[in-house]
Parts: sequence; C-alpha cells; structure tokens
Amino acid sequence: MFKNIAITLFLGISISASAQDTINTMFYNLLEFPEALPGAREQILQNILNQYEPDLFMVCELQSSQGANLILNTSLNDSGNRYSRASFVPNTSGEANLQQLIFFKNDVFSLENSEILQTSVRDINHYQLKLNTANQQAEPVFL
Repeated sequence: MFKNIAITLFLGISISASAQDTINTMFYNLLEFPEALPGAREQILQNILNQYEPDLFMVCELQSSQGANLILNTSLNDSGNRYSRASFVPNTSGEANLQQLIFFKNDVFSLENSEILQTSVRDINHYQLKLNTANQQAEPVFL
C-alpha cells in the first residue's frame, strides 16, 4: 500500500513540475496601413488586440514607420508600455512600399537580431527573439 502511495505521489509531483507556458501569437494583414481606408484603423485594431492580447503580433502590408508607431502607441500600448517592436526598414526589394514587422510583449520576449533578406519582389524580414525565462542565461530559448 505504501509503495502505491509513493508511486502516485511521485508521479503527481513529476507531472506538476513539467508545466509549460503558452505563447499567444497573432498574424494580421494590415492592408496598406496606414494610408488605405477606412481611417483610424489603429483604433479598430486596438479593439481586436485588447480581446486577444498576443505575446507576439506579426503584421504584413505595413507602409511606414509612422504606421508602426501608430500600432505600437495606440493599438498595443494603450494601457502602459507593455510592447516593443522591431525597427521598421523600408522595402529594399522592388518598388512596393509594403513591409512586415513584429511587435512583442516586453515581459515575454526580447529582440536579439533582425535582418532583411532581399528578393525580386519584397523583402523578407528575419527576426530572432529570446524568450524571457527564469533561467535564460544558462538555458536560453530562441524563437
């Protein structure tokens, strides 16, 4: 009987010690933001983001650094400085002024590296994020 209780207790402790966190991600096509209609889309986006609260928010069809700042300051950081973003770099491949960008929660990620891969049509933005963990110096987790 004692052996069964010890095994059950050991299994219960083992299962609870291997808990995992969930990372909420969201991808959104901004459709030529901020110039395309309707206006004030950053406020519409704010309502969507307040419902989902992503840890990592990835976007495409962003036109400018001004648009990136509107999303960061109005849509994401409406209740404090919780999010950061990668640097916006205008498209260096082709004539389209559309770009991709990531926004991330400061308490979940830090941006370690970003680079632009050129193609014949549009840039590909490559990012490396580091997950903020209790043991990130000894055992870093990169995304």
